Amino acid sequence: MTVPLTENQEKVWSFIRSCDRSPTYDEMEAATGMGRGQLNPIVAALKEKGYVDYIPYRARSLVALDPSHSLKCFKTSELMAELEQRGVRFGCAA
Repeated sequence: MTVPLTENQEKVWSFIRSCDRSPTYDEMEAATGMGRGQLNPIVAALKEKGYVDYIPYRARSLVALDPSHSLKCFKTSELMAELEQRGVRFGCAA
């Protein structure tokens, strides 16, 4: 299960995945026809949804992730129930 993408997010995500290395914003602009003002919030949303991340202190640092492995696709209640079923306990033991 993955978090759904908007049409523009899917367009940018598809381009990022098709690249052999991390694309620059100039390359994303040329490929998608979107300006940087449009791309910035789209890439931020992709990061929030677990589709991309950045490697700190590195040029071309945008990294495509496998969104099916992201915990962001689960509701908190689903995660808590799964962890509880696996024996993970939260809170203070009094």
